[in-house]
Amino acid sequence: MNPVKNIFSALLLFLLLPVMDVSGQIEAGKRLEFELREGYENFDLAQFRENGILVFYHAEKSVKDNLTWKVDHYSTDLEIVDSKEIIISEDYRLQKTVQDDLYLYLFFLHHSDEYLFVRVNSKTLEVERMEGLLPEKTFSKEITVIDNKVIVYCTSKKSKMLRVLDFKSGAENDVAFSIEEYEPNDVSLLNIQVDDDSQELYFFFNAKFEKSYQLYVMRFNDEAELQEKINLSEDSPWVFSTISGTFLAEGEYMFTGTYSEKSTDKSEGIFICKTTNGKKDFHKFYNFLEFEEFLSYLPEKEQDKIEKRKNKKEDQGEELKLNYLMLSHNVRFIDGKYIYIGEAYYPTYNTYSSTNSSGLTTTTVVFAGYFYTHATVAGFDEEGEKLWDKTFEIKPKVKPFTLSEMVQVTQNSPTELGLMFASGDSVESKAINTYGEVVRDRSVKMIAKSDGDDQTKWTYSALTYWYDNFFLAHGSQLIKNIEEKGERGKRRRQVYFINKISYSF
Repeated sequence: MNPVKNIFSALLLFLLLPVMDVSGQIEAGKRLEFELREGYENFDLAQFRENGILVFYHAEKSVKDNLTWKVDHYSTDLEIVDSKEIIISEDYRLQKTVQDDLYLYLFFLHHSDEYLFVRVNSKTLEVERMEGLLPEKTFSKEITVIDNKVIVYCTSKKSKMLRVLDFKSGAENDVAFSIEEYEPNDVSLLNIQVDDDSQELYFFFNAKFEKSYQLYVMRFNDEAELQEKINLSEDSPWVFSTISGTFLAEGEYMFTGTYSEKSTDKSEGIFICKTTNGKKDFHKFYNFLEFEEFLSYLPEKEQDKIEKRKNKKEDQGEELKLNYLMLSHNVRFIDGKYIYIGEAYYPTYNTYSSTNSSGLTTTTVVFAGYFYTHATVAGFDEEGEKLWDKTFEIKPKVKPFTLSEMVQVTQNSPTELGLMFASGDSVESKAINTYGEVVRDRSVKMIAKSDGDDQTKWTYSALTYWYDNFFLAHGSQLIKNIEEKGERGKRRRQVYFINKISYSF
């Protein structure tokens, strides 16, 4: 199940609700339950704060070459408000879902060039469609939404372009762009981001020439008009592997991410860069080992081994380089300090081998999701100098196939951030002030329990921030019914569930 983007989400393996021994910190509210394998499948949801939630899913089987999709609107009390059926040709496959404050967008493709966007109003369930064809031999790579417009990033061997679909006017427009002196095949997209504060689009590209890379930031307005292009690699010997941007004030932006010496697939430290009117104010680089607590999540023996390697390198006049991938949050400016939050992860793979009748063995390597290890919070002054850092372990038991922020962040006060995340079978929260002090640290165990005498066998759940101090736990769950027995003994039922949870830091 693909989580909806542009919402905070943290995957965890719950042995689910209700919760015991909550000490007034966490409470489970109403629960919705949809029995799977009852004609519908692929359940998911999108939250719209005080407008409630939309639950969307489709029929297991098509009828007369059409597939029925359903969208249910629930209030903040998880009461059904309305329901809508949407008929889609079975030739189209759902590729991605995105949302803004009011609308849910479903992106369907037929082959690689015929597209269909379905937009659903979260208040009225009004449905709108826009469909069309991409230019020949052009492929959609990424989509995002800004100001009633869908932006489709497309590539071909000869060019890169943005297709802008305006749901308000019905207009369709193609915007071609390039980076001078580089062929299209030498330019790869590193990240695409919408800044809700400035209503701008950020595109981050790595441009390759021979063995070197240059990182370009291209900033577009909500009409997909280019506003600024910056080469962040200028005067820098490093290669950038991840990046995100934050609007600070008119003309001022902050960029953070990771870097390495040679490869875009590795990273050995974190950078922080501030620009004003397209010019760098500062660009600081910090090796992971410059963060005092970066390795604190490891067992002491492992920390000691790395410390010995570090000292040995220093004796040789060199610097030890560790390889971590970091998912960087938007930088926050609080109490005169820039606060950075990053989550360390790495991709995992499964290897499968098979032997045919001739004795030939074939080995296949399959991506198995991202494994998250720990998160780092760091404070920087207005010149980009590191003031403090904190690191804590995060151990979600589910490995997502798309990168998402595991740590959910709220600002509790002008000088304090609240962080909430899943670790093992617990939901944990930490309140950290702008001086790097952990002022509150809580952990709540989730235990197995289901309605009545039913037994919960397993639960895979996403924890999604909703509004105020409310969260949604939603996912699939296998339940054994003690009373009702089927042909094979105790009846099992698999459900998609939604639980409303209140949490206070």
